[in-house]
Amino acid sequence: MTVAGIIMTTAGPTGSSFNSARTFGPYVMDRLFGGHVRWAEYPVYVIGPVLGASVAAWLYSAVAGLAAPEAKAGAEKQESAAAKHEPA
Repeated sequence: MTVAGIIMTTAGPTGSSFNSARTFGPYVMDRLFGGHVRWAEYPVYVIGPVLGASVAAWLYSAVAGLAAPEAKAGAEKQESAAAKHEPA
């Protein structure tokens, strides 16, 4: 629903898209048929998603890394408890 809302509010007035391939095709066709293409704006469609994905991956690893020591400590406790109960 969020993506649909963003598309409905931005695509009509600005003609924007959220897929770099979806932007590239119309830019090429417009250029072939003599239209004015603003190629200076195209890197936003390529750099934006790459930068956003990189930040999201870093943020995920930072948040997941906070929980990892606790999970490791819990697993070590279980292993040591299991080792105590095993017959030698």
